[in-house]
Amino acid sequence: MTSSASAERTTGTSTPFDHDANSDPAGLLAGKPAMAYLSFPSLKDPRATRHTAEIIAGLPAEEFAAWRDTRWQRRGEDYEAFKRQLAAGHIARVERDRPGFADLIEHVEVSTPLTVDGFAGYASGSFADLAGTPDRLRHKMFPTAVMPGLYLAGADTMCLGIAGAMMGGVFAAGEVLGPFGVPRIMASSVPAAARPRVADRMPVGASA
Repeated sequence: MTSSASAERTTGTSTPFDHDANSDPAGLLAGKPAMAYLSFPSLKDPRATRHTAEIIAGLPAEEFAAWRDTRWQRRGEDYEAFKRQLAAGHIARVERDRPGFADLIEHVEVSTPLTVDGFAGYASGSFADLAGTPDRLRHKMFPTAVMPGLYLAGADTMCLGIAGAMMGGVFAAGEVLGPFGVPRIMASSVPAAARPRVADRMPVGASA
């Protein structure tokens, strides 16, 4: 979705917050989502003169089962109509909290679980990472090599979200570096001027 709009922050649009009600897909399927997550990724680029907006909401992959065996851009008019309904509902939801948003839109694209599954290969179209269930988090997750020279990285090897994805990469790189790999990476991220000197860590009376 592109527009000439700008924004100061990422915002959720829902008042009051009721997790169960907001997670119910019935309203979203009817084109009336209870909430939406609004973000403007292009604001990270200070040179941008036009901006992209993302509106995100969760929807069970089962709702797209009828088109599971179809191909991208060849899923049929009923699928395209469904996407247009979802888009209209999301835009209207944001418009309620951010009047004028809809007038700034020049182009709209809709991604569904089928889109994510087709391009990224994530089962059931989960665009973030594996389900954060107690069973998954109970197991040891570490980027150890499952075959010579292959290391795992990303949120699926650590914990959920952006921070989990970042630390998954850090631990994978640490494994490649060998013993004390992660401490070496963490130490290198600290400016030299802020690192403690060897003398500062030595016991009183000792000499270097």
